[in-house]
Amino acid sequence: MSYASQPGHSEERASARAPRSAWARRAPLWFLFVFLVGPAPGEVGSCGQADVQLDAQQYCLQIQAYECARIDARGEYPTARFADLAACRDAAIGTCEDRSWPPACQPYPTRTEGQACIDQLARASNVRLPITAIPECDLCP
Repeated sequence: MSYASQPGHSEERASARAPRSAWARRAPLWFLFVFLVGPAPGEVGSCGQADVQLDAQQYCLQIQAYECARIDARGEYPTARFADLAACRDAAIGTCEDRSWPPACQPYPTRTEGQACIDQLARASNVRLPITAIPECDLCP
């Protein structure tokens, strides 16, 4: 005996429930969609606050690390200065120690400007370009 053939349960009542159960099945998907599409914490804007000054030493380390990786991607190891990628990165630490922005470089670069340079260095299409040829990396003209 089927559900619809039981007394008091017609096929009309069974079909009337179908739209409600279809919505109920989709509700978790909509709930998930709303939370995935919304902004992530920290990605909602600056709320009127000024961008933070870029730390010169951290920026130098990032730039040097990318330059070492770019040399590796071009297949240029060993070079006249470095035997391998590890030697290049080790030298970067000494190069960037106690690094600061020169007084003539005011206003000092911001984190947003530094990230724009890093993004360009990370692009495969820019591997063969010298850093000086990438406009986003000219933070202190």
